[in-house]
Amino acid sequence: MIKDYCVVYSSEGLRLSILREAIRDYKYLLTRGYTPKQILPFISNRYGLSRIEQLLIYRSIHDNEYINNVKTKIQKESDIRGQVLLIDGLNVILAIQAAINCKPLVRGDDGFIRDVQRVHGKVKYSNDFFSSIIRLGISLKYLEPRRVLVFFDKNISLIGFYSSIIRKLLSLYANVDIDIVLSSMCDKSLINMSKQYDYIVSSSDAVLIMKSRRVFDLAGFIINLMLYSNVIDVNSLI
Repeated sequence: MIKDYCVVYSSEGLRLSILREAIRDYKYLLTRGYTPKQILPFISNRYGLSRIEQLLIYRSIHDNEYINNVKTKIQKESDIRGQVLLIDGLNVILAIQAAINCKPLVRGDDGFIRDVQRVHGKVKYSNDFFSSIIRLGISLKYLEPRRVLVFFDKNISLIGFYSSIIRKLLSLYANVDIDIVLSSMCDKSLINMSKQYDYIVSSSDAVLIMKSRRVFDLAGFIINLMLYSNVIDVNSLI
């Protein structure tokens, strides 16, 4: 349905052989009750990890309690039809944009696909940003939710101006009831609505996944439709 082909993938200097050993040690220490903040500096020093390698491990490896909790919440694509879908807007869009830009993505041990790098500073409303929104709209048309609420932090630069454009673009392709929500407490709003109304939350943020009632990896679903192959599956490294 949505096909993209990257001629040259960006590895961002990731060393899979080193990451394999670091991830195994990190996962083992997590199972022994140590926290990520305690483990990551030690693992980083031991293996000489770069900043992006540290982020990959931190964002993709979780303790067993989290994994067992998430397994009960994950929804299939067929579960979305007729439901209300709450989307963590920037989280989903930037993951799709990373795929468009041929950046490495990671499939965490919880099954969710994430962009390896975190974006700091202002959002760039580039062609790739809006191309990501188009892909999001096409996927929503395919999934057929009853209603979609897309959440953005209202403090994001120029989001008030661009929110109407984002809504129109999504509505053009999705053909479903869509609203944009600007909030100073997006995470809290998403969690509360998920618990109160049993709505499905789409985000790769581990805190949102842990605290929401039902979750769906919308970005991962779209990236799979793009036939994107530059995804590192950490389950193959553990």
